[in-house]
Amino acid sequence: FPMPVLNKLKHGYFIWSGNHRTSSAELVGDKTLDAYVVAVTDPRLHDIIPRVVNAVEAQGVMARDERLVHARYLVEHHSMDQGDAAKLMCLSLQTLTQYLRGQQTAERLNCQGVNVNGLPKTTLLRLAPIQDASVLAQTVRLLQREEPTGAETDRIVRAALAVYDQALANAQGEGEL
Repeated sequence: FPMPVLNKLKHGYFIWSGNHRTSSAELVGDKTLDAYVVAVTDPRLHDIIPRVVNAVEAQGVMARDERLVHARYLVEHHSMDQGDAAKLMCLSLQTLTQYLRGQQTAERLNCQGVNVNGLPKTTLLRLAPIQDASVLAQTVRLLQREEPTGAETDRIVRAALAVYDQALANAQGEGEL
């Protein structure tokens, strides 16, 4: 097992990683335990390091979705570059980018009062290019009402994109007159 990671405080230590290993050693009466000890006072690092250490140590245990949530947190709350956040959370940049686009689409829909619960992540990703809020909301309502298969979903989203692209072209054409 990897050694626990401890943050040295004024009076004692805070366990960032290895809670179970530390408790197990205590239960069997071990008085010492090899560990990485750091002394971090920067609140930003105090927030980032435990997330990263746990993600790295628990790659086979920590679900990909949980690592995606942590990576999103690093991007949004610490202004971390997406590539850096993906590396730290043991994700591909493409996986994180797609996840973030899907989440942005879900947030846009929620702002329109559209409930996205139960909508597959792949569908949210397919909808991401639709920038018009009205077209996006109408498309989702249609998808929720019809409950199409994957191929039918693709067809509906392509049709919605075509409507959006045509409306955009018309608006640009009117602006040029």
